[in-house]
Parts: sequence; structure tokens; C-alpha cells
Amino acid sequence: MSTWIKAGFWEELCKPCNGYKGWLNLTDFVKSIAQLYPGPPGPSGPSVGLYAQTSDSVPVSGTTVETSVINGGVGTLSIPPNAFIVGDSFRADLSGVINAANNQTIRIRVNSNSVVLLDSGVQDLTNSIIDDIWTLSLDFTIRQIGGVGVASVSSFGRFLYLKTSNGATQSFGMNTINNTTFNTTVGNTLDITVQWGSNNVGNSIYSDVFVLSKIY
Repeated sequence: MSTWIKAGFWEELCKPCNGYKGWLNLTDFVKSIAQLYPGPPGPSGPSVGLYAQTSDSVPVSGTTVETSVINGGVGTLSIPPNAFIVGDSFRADLSGVINAANNQTIRIRVNSNSVVLLDSGVQDLTNSIIDDIWTLSLDFTIRQIGGVGVASVSSFGRFLYLKTSNGATQSFGMNTINNTTFNTTVGNTLDITVQWGSNNVGNSIYSDVFVLSKIY
């Protein structure tokens, strides 16, 4: 509902007041001032979608080769040279299905080109896994821009899988600041990989959802 006040001294503030007849619509007045002087952007706002996977990834199964769990989609996973600015922050969320034989290991890496942003190290999966649901949540913030030894990026990740048999969860995390090999003066392309500790045919993982967004 609009707020109306007797104009008086407000008259000087809104000249010319189109349609002014002794009363001033304060709501419209405030809106007009906000349009003229919007001020600096706020610290946060709606996230901007960068990439959305549109089909399941190829299962990483029965191999010890480090393999991507990303498949084709819409948008881009690449940032051009010198496009980052300090404070740029991104979030990636993945999910899918995982199977594993008894006493297997898994390793998750997040790479930008050949540069490792996150590395879970070898993680034990002590019990057999049958069609469990997994998720991976990732956050990145650019701390400094520049070449190798100057640029810095802080990255965090959490991998979790949910036992469909009893609802129990297993998880592990990773947190790294890369200020030695990261480089913002070249193009950067994100990739997420899985590496099994053995080539047991019971080991298999794929993603069916992957969304990358810029959140700041």
C-alpha cells in the first residue's frame, strides 16, 4: 500500500513532481531516489548458474585409473584467463549412485586443468556398498589473483554416502588452500575425478546430478 504525506518541504526534494497536487506519494518518491542512486551492490544475491549436467556420467567401474565423474551438460566449466577477481566464490553439488566390494578404497580429486584443488587422499570403504546414494558438496573462494606463487584459492569438500539398507551415513571431508600452483592468468577448467584402490568389478560410481554456480 502506498504511503501519502502532505508535501510541504518535500516539494523541494521531488521537483518536478509530475501530477503533484498538494500530496506526495512517498512510496514512489523513495523508489525514484533508489533508481537514481542505487548505491554499491550488496554482499550477496542470487547465485548464477554456470553449468548443469544433463545426463548420467559414464560409470567409473573395475579400474584403478583416475577418471572423471562429470558428463555433458549446458553452460561452461571453464573460466577465461584473467577473469577471476578476489572474492569470487563458487559452489558445486553432485550426487549419484555408488557400489563397492568389501574393504575397498576410494580417492576424490578436484582439479583445475592439471592443478589439484582438493585431494581426499585414500579413503577406506570398510563395508560392501550396494546402490547407495552419494553426494559431494564443494565450495571455492578466490583469495588472490595472479600467476603461480601469487594466486590463491581456498577449497572445501564433503563426500557423503547414504546406506540404502539402514539409512546410516558415512562421510569424509577435505579442505585446502592452494597458493603455490594455482594460476588465474590462464584459463581454468574444472574437473572432478574418482580413483578406486583396486580394479574389483564390484566397484562402480557415477553421477546423475551436477550443478556449478557462482555464489558471490
